Amino acid sequence: MALPKVTLATPARSRASHIPGYYEGFVEKQDSETKDYKKFWTVLRGNHLCFQVTSREPTYLERVDLDEFISMEDDNKDKSQPGAKLTLRLKRRKLKLRMDSVEAREEWKGFIHTVVKLEIPKLSLLPGQIQRLLAMRDEEIDRRAKLTISSPPRKQEQESSQDFYDDVENTLPSCYHKVSRVEAEMVLERNSELGNILLRPGSDNKNFSITVRQVVNGVVSVRHYRVRCSDNGYIIDVDQGILQSSLQGVIDHFVKYTNGILKPLDNSQDYEEHLTILKRDNESGEVINEELPAANTGPSPPSKPGKKALRPSKPSPAPPDRPDDYPERSIPPIPPKVSKDIFGLSTDASQELHEKLMKRRKYIEASESKAKLNP
Repeated sequence: MALPKVTLATPARSRASHIPGYYEGFVEKQDSETKDYKKFWTVLRGNHLCFQVTSREPTYLERVDLDEFISMEDDNKDKSQPGAKLTLRLKRRKLKLRMDSVEAREEWKGFIHTVVKLEIPKLSLLPGQIQRLLAMRDEEIDRRAKLTISSPPRKQEQESSQDFYDDVENTLPSCYHKVSRVEAEMVLERNSELGNILLRPGSDNKNFSITVRQVVNGVVSVRHYRVRCSDNGYIIDVDQGILQSSLQGVIDHFVKYTNGILKPLDNSQDYEEHLTILKRDNESGEVINEELPAANTGPSPPSKPGKKALRPSKPSPAPPDRPDDYPERSIPPIPPKVSKDIFGLSTDASQELHEKLMKRRKYIEASESKAKLNP
């Protein structure tokens, strides 16, 4: 009987959520390495700037979190180039943008300032533009209020995001794995019988990510979801944002919402409860596993819940004397044991990881080429 054909689903870019889009239009963004400007269809979605290839595609190539906003200023240093430039200062980077005109830049400044500060900026705007800003401000206030309803207060913010992240790691769910995005896909692929969803660190060491891998009728689907840390808990970046009070609550939401279709990949590993050794059986000559009697080292430790208490050890019987003419038997070789944890990442992992990274790089280059052909 022929095996079913396995079809890999096309890798998708990050899908824009249903958070309202307040303002949108073409904006050029400077590349941090080449310093060249590339044009993107840009959407102010909630308190994020989403950079898409076109207005028709529901996915974005990059999203900038305006929670890290510090200030913005006009950039009029190089007047030889066309367009009106704007520099956004964030906590960890500077974002250089270029609009078609000064009027377009002023309107973008108005919307960005309003969504960040929740106040109308003092700019030269028309009455109709001010009314749009007022409506957007009220909608954003309502959206944020829904995220804070019935949510317990979080602990006082740590002095740095890294300290906070390390502190959270001490109380992580059992399906947390400290792996990268590509490694998470490999872990789920090689351990599909153990689970299909795991929690992993975000790329910025501040937030977290969820990776899900499913196989239905030979079709493989891999999805990644962002989990943002907020003052009130953890927000799953889907729809209008789903707030949970803990990371375990995040995992429980995925399991409950999918009616148990998603199963967490537990990173706990089994350990031996008794000391065993390999030895040759005197009668058959075969190599067997022999469980050694418990050692008598004093009072027994408290027994584990649900397990029998340890019994005192008995003296081992003395091995029988072997006659001088006892025939020697060769012990069959024992195959070397390959060290393998639950991840299943053996020596060929680096080669497989390299191939996956090359495929992803080709996909990104194809997307950039498409953006140049369809500005």
